[in-house]
Amino acid sequence: MSISVLTVENVTVRFGSKPVLSGVHGSARSGEVVGIVGANGAGKTTLARVIGGLLSPESGYVSLNDHRLSDTKPWGNGRASLVAWMFQSRHIAWNLTVRNNLISVTDLRDRRKRADPGHGTSRDDSIATLLAELGLIREEQTLAWRLSYGQQRLLALGRAILADAQILLLDEPFAGLSDENQFRVLDILKNNARQRIVLVIEHDLEMLRLLASKFWRVHDGQLTEHADFNSLLAGYKATGASRATCLSSTAGSIGTTRVTRPVPETSALRALRKSPRLGLYEFSAGYSSRCVVDKLNLEVFSGDILCILGANGSGKSTLLRAVMGLGPWRTGRVYADQQCIDGLPTDALSRLGLRMMPQAERVLPAFSIRDNLTLVNVGITNRNALCGVPFTGGAKSRELVRSSEDAFVASVGGGRRRTAGSLSSGEQTRLALMTFRFGPVAILLLDEPTAGLDGAARAELAAELRTLQRRRVGIVIAEHDGAFVATVATRAAELRDGQLHNVDLDHIRRPDLLQDNTR
Repeated sequence: MSISVLTVENVTVRFGSKPVLSGVHGSARSGEVVGIVGANGAGKTTLARVIGGLLSPESGYVSLNDHRLSDTKPWGNGRASLVAWMFQSRHIAWNLTVRNNLISVTDLRDRRKRADPGHGTSRDDSIATLLAELGLIREEQTLAWRLSYGQQRLLALGRAILADAQILLLDEPFAGLSDENQFRVLDILKNNARQRIVLVIEHDLEMLRLLASKFWRVHDGQLTEHADFNSLLAGYKATGASRATCLSSTAGSIGTTRVTRPVPETSALRALRKSPRLGLYEFSAGYSSRCVVDKLNLEVFSGDILCILGANGSGKSTLLRAVMGLGPWRTGRVYADQQCIDGLPTDALSRLGLRMMPQAERVLPAFSIRDNLTLVNVGITNRNALCGVPFTGGAKSRELVRSSEDAFVASVGGGRRRTAGSLSSGEQTRLALMTFRFGPVAILLLDEPTAGLDGAARAELAAELRTLQRRRVGIVIAEHDGAFVATVATRAAELRDGQLHNVDLDHIRRPDLLQDNTR
């Protein structure tokens, strides 16, 4: 097979007056895995969109073997044979089974190549092998929308691999995955990188160290190429930046600042603990005939930060979604501040102060930054919030929204009309968290909030959680990052076999102890 060469030549992209990429250059060859690193908002995803044809640069171009990719349509057959994406959001066929999701890609690939669709053992064997590598054999006949977020990410990766394009472009492939599945993805990418160019945007430097053969660092509008991991670290040192500043936290540190232990419990907080903010009793939830959460009992008190751990597919997202009245069936009793909220629709729960930040689709992508900050609290007043929930309304609230919007727009650029969908995943998470400042929040459910965040953004997230804790908000977090959990949680539990098992915070950094650490 001939060697393919990808060239990024003098690419410039601006959002408003802010330059995101300023005349950047880069190159990669078949068989290379390029790790693309940088802080949230540095321009990594913008660069990927230019390469993938989803964004036209102000100047410069991207070529593959001297053929300009801008000359092919983003969704045409020509582009499909050149670039395969795994987006941060999950691009899968929701109403198809896992197997049919993969078959649909192979059929399109074969038609694109004007080859006979492989309906025989060859196609079946390749799909069966990939399903085994992805760990989705048992879910082969499961509809995609019923999979957990992590399993959906694995399925999206499988679809990208089967597209058999010359360039494999992966945006945060390790985000939202358990340790087991992260190493599963690592092995898959190593096996599929031999005859194509693989570009991986990722904050987890430890996984990139094991995977990437070279690195592109995006910072201050520039792209710096590094031949190996040591060169990358030397580059950070030369520019006065620590690796934790731009990448995921390691060894329990968040960003460049070590986060202190949770706020100590005061006498006033102890008084509030007499009744739980959120109570689940004999609570069950699942899909069709499958029970994922089985007669679970849980109480969350004011100022609690409860972190729920568990493997992909264990039911963490299902639990949070069921509490919010989304998706699956549920039985049992649900109380908020001793008020029964069984059967209330999701919008009514939000007005009461039960709020959720999902694992994906955290913002309204087609709406502006200001609309995202204001629309989420339309119709919410003190009268329909839970007792004792602080809420700033009226002119003071509008002033707070304007000042927060000004600060956020100044940091991301692009002006007030910039849509939320054009923000990076880390910036979208920051925007979603800001919305909780302006409405009543008694109970906050967060699904994998650290996914796609660099070290600095994780420090901001930890600080925001501290502020909410002081406001007596009860917080439940579904999370894979043990280091983050150990620094912010007041308590932790593992969801396993439909039940919650208490976990000692001191053991979270030792995943091998989780199975024995129940009481």
